[in-house]
Amino acid sequence: MAFHPSGITLDIVGINANDQGRSCEIHKCCGAVLEVDMVIRLRTIQILVNGKEETAIAAYRVSGGVDSCRVGFARRHLLKYKDDYDARLAQVLEIFNDTTENPSDRMKAHRNRGCCQVVFIEAEYRLTPEKKRQKTDSPVAPTK
Repeated sequence: MAFHPSGITLDIVGINANDQGRSCEIHKCCGAVLEVDMVIRLRTIQILVNGKEETAIAAYRVSGGVDSCRVGFARRHLLKYKDDYDARLAQVLEIFNDTTENPSDRMKAHRNRGCCQVVFIEAEYRLTPEKKRQKTDSPVAPTK
């Protein structure tokens, strides 16, 4: 069953940076290859920040149905929703840079080392308790 975009948007920041895994052997800066209508997948990962391990929500470009380059990160304040965002697909709506007409969007791009706005493209699926019980592979019946 196909779904229309949910209308829920968020910013992916740091797309013009090439640290924290945002460069590869093919691209000097993986976020620079982003274009409008490209698909990305969000993933919860662990990264090193100033020698300390931290949780982050990373954005990966999807190419041929496979996650490829890490292109940026969701903002830190969204970490409290990391379980809701993990493995979600989104589509790039707009890329903010130095040539963006809106001055506040230009400042946002400059302040965040590049920024783009994405919209979720699939609905979140939640199983009801009855369906969860039917889907279990365990031969033991669930207890109440």
